Amino acid sequence: MSVAIFHPSVAPFIQQAARALYEADLLERFYTTLYENPDSTMQIVACALARIAGKDLAIQLHRRAITEIPQNYVTGYPLREILRLLSGPLDASGRLTDRVWLWSEMGF
Repeated sequence: MSVAIFHPSVAPFIQQAARALYEADLLERFYTTLYENPDSTMQIVACALARIAGKDLAIQLHRRAITEIPQNYVTGYPLREILRLLSGPLDASGRLTDRVWLWSEMGF
């Protein structure tokens, strides 16, 4: 038997659950939204573009590092989460951000 974990966050509690399954040789995959993947060409380009714009995206992504299981067990679906993060600074009322959040959560 193997177990796949789906969670939009990479919070410590979910990583610990994935680690326990991994250590028991039961973890099939860990599916999440946006996580730090320093080997990703898209992430490298995004961090470089953010630096040009005066933002340190690498620090923000580091907060989403997966440290408890090997990277080859992780699959990310970052697009909707990226759109949610981008909507915040552009949305003074917060209504758009709420809608994008709902869309991203339901889509995940």
